[in-house]
Amino acid sequence: MWAATKNLKSSLARTQNKMSRIIPKVKLKDHIKIKDLKKRAKVKEVIECVRFLKWNWAGHMIRMEDRWTKITTEWTPNLMKQKKGRPKKRWRDEIDEAAGNE
Repeated sequence: MWAATKNLKSSLARTQNKMSRIIPKVKLKDHIKIKDLKKRAKVKEVIECVRFLKWNWAGHMIRMEDRWTKITTEWTPNLMKQKKGRPKKRWRDEIDEAAGNE
């Protein structure tokens, strides 16, 4: 699974907004707010759906024992040399941040 960066979240939100306008064939010049379109269609925010699915998967993985998915998630490589710069955001970092375990 990938870590949702700000860039990826905004890209997903933009795509959802475009689809919310294209499906009912509403144009920008009609001046209908995207919130109203989403409320009419009863659409959930894509970011919230992704977050919910990620938490479900994290709960499922916590309950696993001796499976490769849990082992690889908890594994930290000791032999590898760290690259320069800021470390990439990992899937686990996002879960820890949301749970308050920094």
